[in-house]
Amino acid sequence: MRHYFFDSSTFLKLFVVEAGDKRVREIMHAAQAGNGKVRVALCDLAHPESASALRQMLERGEGGRRGISSASLKRALPMIQTFFAEGTTLTIVEASTVIPESADAGARPNGMTEARR
Repeated sequence: MRHYFFDSSTFLKLFVVEAGDKRVREIMHAAQAGNGKVRVALCDLAHPESASALRQMLERGEGGRRGISSASLKRALPMIQTFFAEGTTLTIVEASTVIPESADAGARPNGMTEARR
C-alpha cells in the first residue's frame, strides 16, 4: 500500500489548474477506489483552508488562469465537504488534537513537552 499525506496546497490541486494537479487527481482517484492500494491522509484544517483559498483566488482575480469561476466555486465547496464527511475513504487527521501540544513544544528551548522529557 502507498501512503500519501496531502497538505492544504496539495488538496487544493483537486480543484484548480496548476502544476501537479493531474498527479494529485490520479492519487485521489486511486484512494477513493477503495482497493487498498493507496491511502491518502488529510489534516482537517485542509477543509477551511481550501475553501478560503478558492474564494481568495476569485477575489484577487486569479480564478480565470487557475480554472475557478463563481460557478465552479459553488460546485467545489460541497465537493470539499464530502472529502471530510463521515464514511470517507480518506484518513482525516484532526489538527485540534495536536496543535496545542505542537505549539507548546515549539515554545520550549529543546522542543519537547514536559510529558516527553
